[in-house]
Amino acid sequence: MEQEHWGWRRRSIAEVLWPSFLAAAVGTMVFFALIDPDLLLMAAERQADWSQTAIYSVGFFSFWALTALSSGLTTWLIRTERRKAEFPRDRRRPPESDEQQEQG
Repeated sequence: MEQEHWGWRRRSIAEVLWPSFLAAAVGTMVFFALIDPDLLLMAAERQADWSQTAIYSVGFFSFWALTALSSGLTTWLIRTERRKAEFPRDRRRPPESDEQQEQG
């Protein structure tokens, strides 16, 4: 059986979305264990006919978006730093110190 290999872009997306999904799940559980969804509706000062399930869903997707943004930014920063290390812009040697010039 032939194994399918994921490309780097597809793998990067999975590396960002899966941990952020897990973090959002935990964050949602902790948040709604401490805060009642009905209190959020009262605090919003607007009358909304949202069910608790809708509030939980919006909360979960908000946490997921926030954690995905965080994971994506971290992944981008790591890749950017690697590219800078592999392809430095200034390929000149660093300037020699005065002691090295006198010895040479």
